[in-house]
This record gives sequence, structure tokens and C-alpha cells, in this order.
Amino acid sequence: MLGDLAKAEAVAEQAVRRCPGFWVHPLQRPSHFLPNIASHAWHEVKNFPWMAKLQDHWLEIKDELLKLQGEAWPEVRGHDRSLSKGTGVWREFPLLGLDVDSKSSCPHTWHLLTQVEPVWSHWQLCPNEETALFSRLTPGMHLKPHCGPTNLHLTCHLGLQVPPGCSIRVGKEWRTWHEGQCLVFDDSYEHEVRHDGDSTRIVLLVRFWHPDVDPKQRQALLAAKLKQRKLKEWTLCSSNSYCSSTGTECFRGRPG
Repeated sequence: MLGDLAKAEAVAEQAVRRCPGFWVHPLQRPSHFLPNIASHAWHEVKNFPWMAKLQDHWLEIKDELLKLQGEAWPEVRGHDRSLSKGTGVWREFPLLGLDVDSKSSCPHTWHLLTQVEPVWSHWQLCPNEETALFSRLTPGMHLKPHCGPTNLHLTCHLGLQVPPGCSIRVGKEWRTWHEGQCLVFDDSYEHEVRHDGDSTRIVLLVRFWHPDVDPKQRQALLAAKLKQRKLKEWTLCSSNSYCSSTGTECFRGRPG
């Protein structure tokens, strides 16, 4: 958050050394972390058979995307906007999540996604999060290095419109998108995006449950994640009391 990535990585390296079996890699620094599940910056597409269907139908998905080009694509806001750097613009068209259901506007894409249990379940259990969307970057955009909030899910990108000069780093490895092909990564690892090309880049972004997360534990893990986030809204202030993030309340003991 302060932009000191070197110090963040140094602290994470200490955590990995001092807490073996919990923290795994200094570049994986989510605010909520579930130990003892597979930890890789990049994952193999072949391990997720449903992505083959996305790739087989990418032209139909792109056709539905092109019909949306005249629609309003909101520019990202809040924390995501703070990640934007450079001269480009980052806009998204939500498909699943945030009270959006794209069945009428993108029926083929909607059908493909909702047939995938880890995607459908993520949408149902995380209604206030973005499960699927079209992500559009214009030339000159740089998304600064950052870590996603949790390792409970993985992220798939399907390239739909990819000019030369676009790249993404997850962990220490840079890759690029290709039209009609998927990339799969764990966004709880430090990652960044650069668009040094000369035309718009668009991908289909899909979040889905990490395969090592027991489906029977999903709701309990989300509840634990929410509780942890609420606790982190309180910070130790200079008077050795815990203060709310708004600064309007202060307690001598830890709240809750």
C-alpha cells in the first residue's frame, strides 16, 4: 500500500523463514491466507478441462463482446483505480457478480461460465465480488505490482483482443496473452500488467475456487475471511489503543 515493494518482500521472506508450513513464498502476500493448499504463481491450463471449452468457443464469446462495444464500460474505481499508472484507461464490463447477471446481454458466455461448478459457486457465494467480467486496457496503461486479497480462488484470463506489446507478470515470470487461449494464475501472488502496444487489449476474466479448497468448507472459509477483514479495520494507534479505520472509535483492549 505504501509502494515499498522491496521492504514488503523482505518482511515476507522473514515470515516464510519463521513460519515454515504456513507462508510459502515472499511474493505471495494476500491479506487472507489459507495454508496447506497448492501454491503456484502460474497454473497449467490442462489441469482445468472446462477451459478447453472456453477456448473452443472464444470466437462466439468475442462476438458477444463486440456487441457490447457501444455500451457504457465503467472505469474502475476505489482500490483498483489506485493501481492504475500511465496514460491508458482501465475499464470493465461485469458479467457475473456485483448484482449483475449477463444472461440477456451475453447468453452464450453466461451459459459457458455457469456450467462450471467452481465458477458458478463463486458467483453464488460471493455476490459482492466480481466473478467474471471483460477487462479492457488502452495503450499506455500500467497496473502497478500488487497482491490479491486471498488465495481461496484462482484467476483465468481468456485473450479476446490482444495487440503486440501487452504483458503480465505473476510472481517473477512475465507472460503475454494470445487470442483464443487461456492463462491461469493465483492473484494472491504479486502481479502487474503493462500495455505498451498501440491498440486496446481485452480479456475475459474469470475467478473460480481453488481446486484444493473443500467445497464443504467454502462458506465457513468466507465467514472467517470476513471476520479477519473486520479485525484488520482496527489498528494500533500511538496511545497503544486500537482505533477504527475511520478514527471515530478507540479502545484500550482489542475490539470484539
